[in-house]
Amino acid sequence: MRDSGWASLLGFLACSNGGDAEISLDREYHVRDILADRSLGYTDKIPVRLKAGQDLPGPIYFVTHARLYSLMPVKLDDLVLEAPEAVRAGDDVQFTLTIPGKLTGTTTVYFTVYGPDDRRLRHYEQALFVRYDGTPKKGTIKLALNDEPGSWKIVARDMLSGVRTQRRFSLAP
Repeated sequence: MRDSGWASLLGFLACSNGGDAEISLDREYHVRDILADRSLGYTDKIPVRLKAGQDLPGPIYFVTHARLYSLMPVKLDDLVLEAPEAVRAGDDVQFTLTIPGKLTGTTTVYFTVYGPDDRRLRHYEQALFVRYDGTPKKGTIKLALNDEPGSWKIVARDMLSGVRTQRRFSLAP
């Protein structure tokens, strides 16, 4: 288990011929399966369903299952994303993300950008380290002069908690 301030990461690798398993934790946490992008709620046990792997001849061991869980003492409910309402082509979109609260530690927040046709624009995506203690984190999206005008969207997602928020801005030619 890797401690990331107030949140912990638990990695699980298994070699299995199938069956069910259970991971027992030292206390209750708000648990999120990061790879499956789903919350397991507050619990001190993580059920794991193991599917049968491929049988190999001889003493060959291989991983058939990998899981990554975040263990948080509280459920995070909110991210605050601030960005301008309107910008012009070629401008920099300055945004600020804050995670309100009195918690400690740092997380990774991933920012996804969508154009006016709701098409994901991977060349504008970025990840930033953000503190959980309410310290604002600033970021920039450098727009091109030939970007399509219209209503754009920035989606911010905390990778440990899975909490998302979004903000729209208008791009003028």
